[in-house]
Amino acid sequence: MVLIDDESQHWLVWVGSVGSIEELAARFGLSDDSGIYELVDVDTAGDIVTNVLHRDLAYGSELMPFGTASGISDRFVTEFLATGARFYSNGLLGIGQGSWTPATNATFDTGVIAWGSERSGCIWVEAED
Repeated sequence: MVLIDDESQHWLVWVGSVGSIEELAARFGLSDDSGIYELVDVDTAGDIVTNVLHRDLAYGSELMPFGTASGISDRFVTEFLATGARFYSNGLLGIGQGSWTPATNATFDTGVIAWGSERSGCIWVEAED
Protein backbone atom coordinates (compact mmCIF):
# COMPACT_ATOMS: atom_id res chain seq x y z
CA MET A 1 0.00 0.00 0.00
CA VAL A 2 1.20 3.48 -0.81
CA LEU A 3 0.05 6.69 0.82
CA ILE A 4 -0.03 9.36 -1.83
CA ASP A 5 -0.14 12.70 -0.07
CA ASP A 6 1.37 15.45 -2.11
CA GLU A 7 -0.07 18.59 -3.60
CA SER A 8 -1.96 16.66 -6.28
CA GLN A 9 -3.24 13.54 -4.48
CA HIS A 10 -4.36 12.78 -0.95
CA TRP A 11 -5.40 9.14 -0.80
CA LEU A 12 -4.22 5.63 -0.10
CA VAL A 13 -3.51 3.39 -3.08
CA TRP A 14 -3.36 -0.40 -3.18
CA VAL A 15 -1.68 -1.95 -6.20
CA GLY A 16 -2.71 -5.54 -6.81
CA SER A 17 -5.87 -7.58 -7.02
CA VAL A 18 -8.10 -8.72 -4.18
CA GLY A 19 -11.06 -11.10 -4.08
CA SER A 20 -13.66 -8.95 -2.34
CA ILE A 21 -14.46 -5.43 -1.19
CA GLU A 22 -14.07 -6.62 2.41
CA GLU A 23 -10.56 -7.90 1.71
CA LEU A 24 -9.68 -4.58 0.11
CA ALA A 25 -11.14 -2.63 3.05
CA ALA A 26 -8.94 -4.64 5.42
CA ARG A 27 -5.87 -3.67 3.35
CA PHE A 28 -6.76 -0.05 4.11
CA GLY A 29 -7.14 -0.74 7.84
CA LEU A 30 -10.94 -0.80 7.78
CA SER A 31 -13.31 -3.51 8.99
CA ASP A 32 -13.63 -6.58 6.82
CA ASP A 33 -17.10 -7.46 8.12
CA SER A 34 -19.48 -8.38 5.33
CA GLY A 35 -22.41 -6.09 4.61
CA ILE A 36 -20.69 -2.82 5.51
CA TYR A 37 -19.78 -1.57 2.06
CA GLU A 38 -22.40 -0.61 -0.52
CA LEU A 39 -21.86 0.12 -4.19
CA VAL A 40 -22.43 3.82 -4.94
CA ASP A 41 -22.54 5.58 -8.28
CA VAL A 42 -19.73 7.87 -9.35
CA ASP A 43 -21.64 11.08 -8.58
CA THR A 44 -22.45 9.91 -5.04
CA ALA A 45 -18.84 8.83 -4.52
CA GLY A 46 -17.65 12.28 -5.57
CA ASP A 47 -20.16 14.01 -3.29
CA ILE A 48 -19.13 11.87 -0.31
CA VAL A 49 -15.42 12.60 -0.80
CA THR A 50 -16.04 16.33 -1.27
CA ASN A 51 -18.20 16.59 1.82
CA VAL A 52 -15.98 14.58 4.18
CA LEU A 53 -12.94 16.61 3.19
CA HIS A 54 -14.83 19.90 3.43
CA ARG A 55 -16.63 19.46 6.80
CA ASP A 56 -15.99 17.57 10.04
CA LEU A 57 -18.36 14.62 10.52
CA ALA A 58 -19.04 15.31 14.19
CA TYR A 59 -19.59 19.07 14.31
CA GLY A 60 -19.75 20.24 10.71
CA SER A 61 -16.84 22.65 11.09
CA GLU A 62 -14.91 23.49 7.94
CA LEU A 63 -11.76 21.42 7.43
CA MET A 64 -10.78 22.88 4.06
CA PRO A 65 -12.42 25.18 1.53
CA PHE A 66 -15.15 23.57 -0.56
CA GLY A 67 -13.26 24.23 -3.81
CA THR A 68 -10.14 22.47 -2.53
CA ALA A 69 -12.17 19.48 -1.33
CA SER A 70 -14.06 19.32 -4.62
CA GLY A 71 -10.82 19.41 -6.60
CA ILE A 72 -9.32 16.53 -4.62
CA SER A 73 -12.56 14.59 -5.02
CA ASP A 74 -12.63 15.17 -8.78
CA ARG A 75 -9.04 13.94 -9.16
CA PHE A 76 -9.71 10.84 -7.00
CA VAL A 77 -12.87 9.85 -8.86
CA THR A 78 -11.38 10.58 -12.30
CA GLU A 79 -8.21 8.60 -11.61
CA PHE A 80 -10.03 5.47 -10.54
CA LEU A 81 -12.95 5.76 -12.95
CA ALA A 82 -10.43 5.72 -15.80
CA THR A 83 -9.29 2.26 -14.64
CA GLY A 84 -12.82 0.87 -14.48
CA ALA A 85 -13.05 0.98 -10.69
CA ARG A 86 -16.31 0.64 -8.80
CA PHE A 87 -16.99 2.86 -5.80
CA TYR A 88 -18.12 1.72 -2.35
CA SER A 89 -19.04 3.43 0.90
CA ASN A 90 -20.48 2.42 4.26
CA GLY A 91 -23.64 4.49 3.85
CA LEU A 92 -24.62 8.03 3.05
CA LEU A 93 -23.37 9.78 6.20
CA GLY A 94 -20.88 11.67 4.04
CA ILE A 95 -23.70 13.46 2.22
CA GLY A 96 -25.92 13.90 5.27
CA GLN A 97 -28.48 11.29 4.29
CA GLY A 98 -29.53 8.14 6.09
CA SER A 99 -27.48 5.93 8.30
CA TRP A 100 -24.12 4.27 8.01
CA THR A 101 -22.43 1.13 9.26
CA PRO A 102 -19.17 1.81 11.12
CA ALA A 103 -15.99 0.52 9.52
CA THR A 104 -13.71 1.65 12.38
CA ASN A 105 -13.95 2.13 16.14
CA ALA A 106 -14.45 5.89 15.76
CA THR A 107 -17.72 7.58 16.71
CA PHE A 108 -18.20 8.58 13.07
CA ASP A 109 -16.44 7.26 9.98
CA THR A 110 -17.10 7.22 6.29
CA GLY A 111 -15.44 7.62 2.95
CA VAL A 112 -15.07 5.97 -0.42
CA ILE A 113 -13.16 2.93 -1.58
CA ALA A 114 -12.46 2.73 -5.31
CA TRP A 115 -12.03 -0.95 -6.20
CA GLY A 116 -10.23 -1.62 -9.44
CA SER A 117 -8.94 -4.86 -10.90
CA GLU A 118 -5.28 -3.97 -10.41
CA ARG A 119 -5.26 -0.64 -8.60
CA SER A 120 -7.57 0.65 -5.89
CA GLY A 121 -7.82 3.73 -3.72
CA CYS A 122 -9.35 4.90 -0.48
CA ILE A 123 -10.29 8.19 1.14
CA TRP A 124 -11.71 7.57 4.62
CA VAL A 125 -12.23 9.91 7.54
CA GLU A 126 -13.00 9.46 11.22
CA ALA A 127 -14.37 11.87 13.81
CA GLU A 128 -14.97 11.66 17.54
CA ASP A 129 -17.82 13.31 19.38
